[in-house]
Amino acid sequence: MKISYSFFLASTLPVRDNAVKNILFNISALFLKLSVINIFAYLALRANAYMAYLMFSEDPLQKVLFIASRRVGVHTLLVFFFTVTIFTAGLYDTLLWAMDSPGYVTRSSIVPASTLTNQLLANPSYLVSVSNPDQNLSHVNVDEALSSNLFKVGFNFTLPGTKVPSDGNTVPALSTPRFNVAGPRIWLDSEGYSVTVDQSTMIAQNFSCPVSSYPDTRTQVWSCPIPNESALSMLTMESAPLGSALVWWDGEHSEYVLPDRKDHPWRSLGVGGDTAMMKQVFTVTKGNRRHTFLETVTKASMLAINPPVIPDAEVVEMVRRTWSPDPTKPIDDDTKAVADIVLRRQASGQSSTIGVMTGDDLSVVSSTIELLNPVNAFQVNGTPIYAILRISFTNITLIRSESLAEEVKPLAPCDYYYTNIATGGKVRSSKCRNWGDVNQTGAHLLGQIDTSSSMVLTDILGDGGTSNSTSALNQTGLEWYASKQNHIDQVLLSRSLILGGDPTTVDVSVKHDQPALSYLQVLLILLPILFFVVTFILMLRDKPGYFKSSFLAAVCATTHVGNGSCHRSNYLRSGTGDLILHSRGEHILIGTPEGGYLTKMGAELPHLQYSMTPMMTSEEPLLAKE
Repeated sequence: MKISYSFFLASTLPVRDNAVKNILFNISALFLKLSVINIFAYLALRANAYMAYLMFSEDPLQKVLFIASRRVGVHTLLVFFFTVTIFTAGLYDTLLWAMDSPGYVTRSSIVPASTLTNQLLANPSYLVSVSNPDQNLSHVNVDEALSSNLFKVGFNFTLPGTKVPSDGNTVPALSTPRFNVAGPRIWLDSEGYSVTVDQSTMIAQNFSCPVSSYPDTRTQVWSCPIPNESALSMLTMESAPLGSALVWWDGEHSEYVLPDRKDHPWRSLGVGGDTAMMKQVFTVTKGNRRHTFLETVTKASMLAINPPVIPDAEVVEMVRRTWSPDPTKPIDDDTKAVADIVLRRQASGQSSTIGVMTGDDLSVVSSTIELLNPVNAFQVNGTPIYAILRISFTNITLIRSESLAEEVKPLAPCDYYYTNIATGGKVRSSKCRNWGDVNQTGAHLLGQIDTSSSMVLTDILGDGGTSNSTSALNQTGLEWYASKQNHIDQVLLSRSLILGGDPTTVDVSVKHDQPALSYLQVLLILLPILFFVVTFILMLRDKPGYFKSSFLAAVCATTHVGNGSCHRSNYLRSGTGDLILHSRGEHILIGTPEGGYLTKMGAELPHLQYSMTPMMTSEEPLLAKE
C-alpha cells in the first residue's frame, strides 16, 4: 500500500493542548542538548582535552575569549563546534513548531441547537441565496450558503440537516358546497382553517379562466386562451408573486404568505419571466396550534422578441421535459396533447393558460403552462412586443403540527380582524386593515404567519432570457439540484426550526480545532531521546571520569574534600561541607570544610598543584568583610 508523503507530514495525531506540544518539544530539545554534551565530552576524552571540556560549561563570552586567546587546535575547535552545536540544539523546539502542517485537526461534536442560543446573531437572516454567477457548479457551496448569517463570526459549525418525521395533523376535506369549489387545500380544522396555493393564477385584468373542479380526486384543471391585452396583467402577477401560499383562517378571512418587498428577491423574481426557484419553510399559528410547511416554487421561462414567436420544436421540447412522467423518454400522448394546445394558440396569435392543481391530506401541488404575448395597451389589436412561455410548479407540504404552551399574542391592538407577520421567528409587523364588506363584529387576532427561512436559487437551473429550451432549462443544473434536493430541504428546515421553531429537535455539528502532531514530528521528538541513550551508553563504556563531572566535583575529588576517591570523579551525592572564600593579604584563598585552604605548591610536584593547608588564625572569611 502506497502512503503519501502528505500523510506523513500532515498534522493528524491530536493532543490535548498546545501546552502539551510545547512540553514535548522542550523535552526533546533538552535530550538533544544532553546528547550534544555527551558526544563532545566523549570527543574531549578521546583527545585528552580537559580544558576544552571545562569550557563547555562556561558562558558564551568566556568561550569567545578562550577561542580568541589560543591558536587553532583541538581545544579551540572543540569549544567552537560545541558552542555552535549547543546553540543550534537550543532551537530544536522551534524547528518542531515550524513543522506544524497545519498544527491542528478539526474535530466535530453534535450538540442540540437549543444549547447554542448565545452563539446566534442578534438578528440572524431568514433569507439565503444560492447562485452560480461563474457558471461552474463545482464552485457552489450549498452548506455554506444555507448556513450563512445565522451564528456569530468565528463559530465553526455545520447544519447536517434535520429529518423531522411527518406528524402533521389535518382534518378531512370539508364537503359543504362552499368548499367543494375551493380547490385542493390542506385542511387544518373544521372551520375552514386551511392552506393552499394561490388560486388566482388563471385570473388577469378583465379576464378569468373557468376552472373545472373534481372534489373526489381533489383536483382542479383549467385551459383557456387569453386576450393578449390581459397577458401583461397575468405576467406581472398583480395580486401575488408566482406560487404564493394562501392561508384561510376560516371561511371568510384569508392571507397570502408574501415575500417582503424590502428584502426578498422573489418579490421581483416571482413575476415576469426568468428561470429560478424559491424554497421556504413557513408556519401558521392559530390559537396555540402551530403548523409548519415546506414550499417549493420553480419556474422556467423562454423568451422570444424579434419575432415574438417561440419555435414550435422548442415549445414541444420544453413541455416534454417539464410535464412528461419520464422526461428521458420520447413525449407521451397526454403531454403531446398539452403541447399541441400551446402550439395552436401560438399559431392563432393568442396567449394561453393551462394548469392543474391537486392535493392530498398533507400537500398541495400546482402546475401551470402560460404562453403570454403582451401588447401595447395604447394600441388596438397591437402586435405583441414579445412572447414568453412560462412553466411553473408549486408544492406545499405540511411537515409538522404542534401545540404551543401559550396562544399567539397580538403585536399591537387593532379594531379589525388582523394577522401577525413574522420572519425568522420574530414578529415584524401586523396586517391591521378593514376587510371591506366583511363583518367586523367580534374582530380579533386571526393568527400568525412566520416565514422562518427562505432560499432563492438563481443562475443554476437555466437562463430564462432565451428561446432555446436547453438553455432556458439547463439539464446539468436540474441534475445538480435533484442530487441535492433532500439535503437542501433538510438543512433549510433545520435553519427554520432554529429561528422560528423548536431548536431542541435540531442537531448542529460544532467544529473546533484541536492541536495535533504529524508522524514526522513524533519521529523527530523520539530521535533525540534515542540519540541520548546511545551517547549515554557510549560514555558508560569508556568510563570518562573527570570528563563526565563538573569542575566542582573534580576539585572536591582531587583535594579529597568528602569521602570520594580522587580516581573517580562523579556527581556529588553526599554533603561535602562548604567551600568558603578567604583573604590572605592580597590573595584570595578557597577554604575547605576541615579548616584548611587550597594553595599552590612548589614546582617540584608538577603533577599536584594544589593542597590543603591549615588556616592562619589571623585570616578572616572574605565574605565576612565589609
